[in-house]
Amino acid sequence: MTPRLRVLAGTGTTLTPITHLVNTTNAFSLVSDRFEGEVVVSIKGLTRPDKDTYDYFERPERQGITWSIQASSLNQSQQTMYFLATPLIDR
Repeated sequence: MTPRLRVLAGTGTTLTPITHLVNTTNAFSLVSDRFEGEVVVSIKGLTRPDKDTYDYFERPERQGITWSIQASSLNQSQQTMYFLATPLIDR
């Protein structure tokens, strides 16, 4: 069986699959008692022809970059965010 990449996001011990949002302009909302915001994930080479893909990695300043996690807080007083990027490969 061919391995496939699964992307999950969440604010604690509960993670939600967001693979369908990777390489799109659609953000995933994150809400908890400590953080409220959105995250966008881009992974070079992970294509989804049926989705709203965009050319994130085609820009000259992004040559050599293979992934990106972008988060924004909806609350200006929040200044700390923590990320855990761990590969999860389903077989």
